[in-house]
Amino acid sequence: MPTLRRAGAAEEAERDRRSHAEWAGGLSVEDHLARERALRASDWARAGHTMWLWEAEGEVLASCETYAVRSAVGGVPGMTYEIASVFTEEHHRGRGHASRLLDALAAALAAPDLQAFLLFSDVGEAMYARLGFEGLPAWDRVATPLRAAYAPGLVPLAAAALDAAWAAAVARFGGAVPSPTHYTLRPSATQLHWHLDEARLSAALIGRPDLPTCGARLGDAVIVWALDPRTEELLVLDLVADAAAAGPLWAAARDAAAAAGLTAVRTWETADWPVLGGRVAREGHLPMIRPTAAFDASTFERVPRGLWV
Repeated sequence: MPTLRRAGAAEEAERDRRSHAEWAGGLSVEDHLARERALRASDWARAGHTMWLWEAEGEVLASCETYAVRSAVGGVPGMTYEIASVFTEEHHRGRGHASRLLDALAAALAAPDLQAFLLFSDVGEAMYARLGFEGLPAWDRVATPLRAAYAPGLVPLAAAALDAAWAAAVARFGGAVPSPTHYTLRPSATQLHWHLDEARLSAALIGRPDLPTCGARLGDAVIVWALDPRTEELLVLDLVADAAAAGPLWAAARDAAAAAGLTAVRTWETADWPVLGGRVAREGHLPMIRPTAAFDASTFERVPRGLWV
C-alpha cells in the first residue's frame, strides 16, 4: 500500500531532474537543478517548504511540494498550505496516484488551526474539483509599457527596502475584516523576495539582466514587481494602495517596463484594485482553494500574483 513521506535533499534533486520537462521553462537540466536548489535555500522556503513523496515498495508514484503560510478567517489567524509541483511520471499517470497523494497530504497536515489548501492549476479544474478544491475567478490585466515621469513623492523601491515598505503598506491599507467567515491570505515580504529571487536566478541563467528596481512607493502605498525573463514581461506581484495612489504606481510599473525594453505589464486582477490595463482571460495558474475551516471560498477575492508558487 502506498505511503506518504517527506523527501530528503537528494530526493528533491532527483524529482527536479525527473520533472525537468514540466517545470524548467527552457532551462537545461543542470541550470534547472541549480535554480531549484537556490530557491529552496531562500528564507521563505526554509521556513515552510516540504517536498512530499507518495511511494510504494520503494518506488515514487507521485510527488508535490507545500509551503506553509499564515492566513486568517474572520480575523482569526491560522495556517494555509500552498501546494505546488504536483507531478506524476508518465508511466504512472492515469491511475489516481496524484489524487491519493493530495488526500493523504490533507490527512497528514490536519490540525486545529489549518484553514485551507491553495494551489494554482495548469490542468483545469476537474481533477482538483473532485478533491474538494473550488476554482476562483482568474483574469489578468495587461498594459503596454510607457515612459512617464514619476508622480510627485513617488520613489523607486529596491529589494533591500522592500520589508519596511511592505510592512507599512499592509499596516495602512490592510483593511478591516468584512465578516466572521471571510478568508484572508496576503503574500509576506519573504514570499515576495522568493519571487524576486526566482526572477533574478532565471534571468541570470539565460544571460538577461534583472530589473534595477522591484517596485515603487508613494507614501505608504506600494507596488511590487518582478521580471518574467521567459515572456519579457513585467509581472506586478502585488499592489497595496488606496485609489489615489494606485494609478501613479501602475504608471511607474509601465515606465519601468518601457525602460527595460519589456513587452508588457501584467498583473492578476483582484477585487480591491481599480481598473488597470486591459482585461484578458488567464491561461493556466487557475487559483483553487480547499477550505478546511468554516468560510465561504467566494470571499477569497484578493489573489495577487505574489501568492503564486
